[in-house]
Amino acid sequence: MTTTAMTTPDGYELFRLAEQYLDDGHPRHAISTLERMAADDLAAPAAQRLLALASYRFAALGRAREIAERLVTADPSDAESAHLLGRTLMRQGEKDLARRWLRLAAVLDPREEHLAYLG
Repeated sequence: MTTTAMTTPDGYELFRLAEQYLDDGHPRHAISTLERMAADDLAAPAAQRLLALASYRFAALGRAREIAERLVTADPSDAESAHLLGRTLMRQGEKDLARRWLRLAAVLDPREEHLAYLG
């Protein structure tokens, strides 16, 4: 009789699984998967950015905003976090503040995705 050892996924595996859930349109599953990560792994900027995006897509806008604000405070050159903060603020109805962050994201990284929000 063989037994299968249960292994706990590491931070990388959980991060990739959360990305897949988000890509598949399941932000709540992405959030719960990320929350299973060890505190040190979840504190990484990439994990925080993914958590903010999942929160945004789950319409947990307060949480998304809080995380994105921490990320841009820690790294003002983080175009992705600035863009996400701008989009979150826009959904919260704070259009003037949102435009500031969306402009910054477009200047830092003039990709089509960032430029599209300037119109």
